[in-house]
Amino acid sequence: ILEADSFMGRKHFRRIPVAENGKLLGMISIGDINRGLFFQRGFLAQ
Repeated sequence: ILEADSFMGRKHFRRIPVAENGKLLGMISIGDINRGLFFQRGFLAQ
């Protein structure tokens, strides 16, 4: 998540594709990353 966030910030991308073994699995957005970080930090604080 942090690597994708850093890449998107440097390149000014709002969405990037997610692929595995050359096959497109979907897209991840800035909002997806923010939600993931929010929940991760919330659970870590408990």
